[in-house]
Amino acid sequence: MSEPIHDADALARYRQAEAQTVETDIEKCLEPGEGVRECTVPVKPGFGQWAYKAGCEDEYIDRMRSRYDGEY
Repeated sequence: MSEPIHDADALARYRQAEAQTVETDIEKCLEPGEGVRECTVPVKPGFGQWAYKAGCEDEYIDRMRSRYDGEY
């Protein structure tokens, strides 16, 4: 069990740290000006290797699942 906090300043710092959300942590990690790259690979079966080489395989897979009802 952890020690109780008796110092008012330490308690305020602890509460502030606990109040931070995931969104504020993510905003600290992201670099300004980071844009989303558009995947220019055609959404057709057989173009997965092209998507991998272009670095957008996750978007390609999501678009294929969307177009072909989950399984392609």
